[in-house]
Amino acid sequence: GRIKVRAAVPAISVALEDRVPTVRESAAAALALIGDPAGVAALLRAIGGPEPSVVIQVVTALGRIGDAAALPDLCRLLADGGSELRACAATALGEIGGTAAVEALCRALDDPNASVRLQVVSALYLLAGSAAGVPFRMRAAIPRLQAFSGSLSLEATDLRQMARKTLQRIEAGTGKTKQLPLPSEGTASDPAHLPLPAGSPALETDSEA
Repeated sequence: GRIKVRAAVPAISVALEDRVPTVRESAAAALALIGDPAGVAALLRAIGGPEPSVVIQVVTALGRIGDAAALPDLCRLLADGGSELRACAATALGEIGGTAAVEALCRALDDPNASVRLQVVSALYLLAGSAAGVPFRMRAAIPRLQAFSGSLSLEATDLRQMARKTLQRIEAGTGKTKQLPLPSEGTASDPAHLPLPAGSPALETDSEA
């Protein structure tokens, strides 16, 4: 039963240090299924491993478990990991939540990779409906979300729809988004043509970095 599965966490955690990457992947996946916080320490030790496929499983497990102790490492991966790791970290941050997660996700709205941006907005959507007060922390994201919601690019259909749903959730929690008009039809509605906050990198809508 459940007690026996939880009792296996220490042995599975040891497998995260196995020399064979596929064994480490399987161990992380098992800890994700069990969802016990007892496995977090071992997962955090494994998050700096050299194989991206293993780290992706580790990040997924940390998101499923939902322990806030993982937030610093996940925020770091969202900022400087590879594109697949950044997308995975965004999803995990959306599952864990908290102020640090919201702030990191808001900063990542300018990620150069389209798939990462979609995961970031999806995570913000999840968090916007998760707890009282959270939408107020997302107000800084409203201009960029509005830019996404007004994009006319066919490639950005999923991002546009998710951005609109996220704005609706933020508005329901704060009543603030109506104060900022949505972009008008035309080139100004393309995120690439909208002004960025000071110090933000240029938004590359087609880059897959």
